[in-house]
Amino acid sequence: MCENKINIRFASDNDTKAVINLWNMCFPDESGFNEYFFDRLYKPEYNLLLFKDNVLCSMAQMLPYKMQNNDKIEQVTYIYGACTHKDYRRQHLMDKLLNYSFELDKKNNVSASILIPQEQWLFDFYAKFDYKPMFNISEIKLDNYIECDDKIFISKAEDIDNMQALYNLMTDNKYHIMRDKAEWQKQIDLFYNCGGQALCMYNMQNEFIGYAFIWLDDNSFYAQELLFKQGYKDICISNLQKYFKTPNCKLSGLQFDNVYTLGCIRKYNNKNTGYINLMLN
Repeated sequence: MCENKINIRFASDNDTKAVINLWNMCFPDESGFNEYFFDRLYKPEYNLLLFKDNVLCSMAQMLPYKMQNNDKIEQVTYIYGACTHKDYRRQHLMDKLLNYSFELDKKNNVSASILIPQEQWLFDFYAKFDYKPMFNISEIKLDNYIECDDKIFISKAEDIDNMQALYNLMTDNKYHIMRDKAEWQKQIDLFYNCGGQALCMYNMQNEFIGYAFIWLDDNSFYAQELLFKQGYKDICISNLQKYFKTPNCKLSGLQFDNVYTLGCIRKYNNKNTGYINLMLN
C-alpha cells in the first residue's frame, strides 16, 4: 500500500535492525525478554510495517493462531507489539496500519482479529476499530500464607500432555486459543530463559493436579497462569507459597473470584466469554 509517501508492507530480514530499535524504544526491557524474543521467536514475515518518507514509523505483528469455540475451529490474527515511533504519534498512522491488517484478514478468510491492550485506556482506543472486550481472566492477590498441611510435589514443567488436558478441560466452554505441543514448549522455554519458571504439581499419589507459569520478584511471585483440578486450590497455593518462601503473590487464571477483561476481539458475533493468556503478554 502506498499513499502520500506512506508504504505498508511485511518486514524482511533487512528491516530487523530498524525493527529492534523501534521495539526497544516503545517496549524498554531489563528482563532479557526483548533479546530472547528477537533471537528465538521473531518472524519478519508476520511483522507489518508502516514507513513514512522511508522511515519506519509504526509496526504490528500479525501472528496466526487457531481458536476453538465448542466444535468450531477458526483461524485468527493476534495483533502483537503494535507501536509507533514517538516522533510520529498522533498522525493516525496506527489507524492506517490496523485497517490494512483487517483488509489482509478479510482477503485471507481469517475469522477475527484479537489483541491484549497494554494499558487500560487502550480498550477505548481499540474500540474505534470495532474491537470488543471478550477475553476474561481472574486473579487473586495474597500477602498471607494459606494454611494447609497437605503436601504436593512441584517439579519443572515437562508433562505437556497433562497440562494440555487440564487446559482443555478448563477452557471447554470458552472461546480459547488452541495450544499444540510446540506452543507449550515455546512458552516453557520463554519463561525459563527470561527468569521465570514453568511448574507441574502432583499429589502424594503422583497424580497430576495442576500447573503454573511463574514470574519472580524480590519478595513475591506472580503466577501468570495457574490452573488446578477441582478441590486443589488451597493446596496448590499453600505449597507454592512454601516453595517460593513467601506469602506475597498474585495468581491469575480461570478459577479465582476477581474477574476482569484482558483482551479484545474484532468482528466476532458469539456472545460467550473467552480466555487467552501466555500470548507473549
